[in-house]
Amino acid sequence: MSRKELERAGVMSRVESGDLKLGDAAQLMGVSYRQAKRIRGKYREHGAAGLRHGNAGKQSHRARPEAERSQILRLVGRTTEERRENALGRRWRRSIWSGSMDAR
Repeated sequence: MSRKELERAGVMSRVESGDLKLGDAAQLMGVSYRQAKRIRGKYREHGAAGLRHGNAGKQSHRARPEAERSQILRLVGRTTEERRENALGRRWRRSIWSGSMDAR
């Protein structure tokens, strides 16, 4: 869950326990009273998991099929992390040869 969703779950638990009014909870969450009522309904029905975004954990509709993705990575030859490490290594080697220890 995101930080925002966790904070909403905490606020809703305070509402359910009677420590906080729904109008005050709406202000704390930065939503309208009506939206707070919808959030409370989801919280009552599904608990904290009901506050999670509906698309969380799902694959993007723009994602490439795994076979195509692996073929692209094989053709490119490196993953993003390997390219990052290589770029950092080049900067570090340049800084050593130039006499500067600042590896920016």
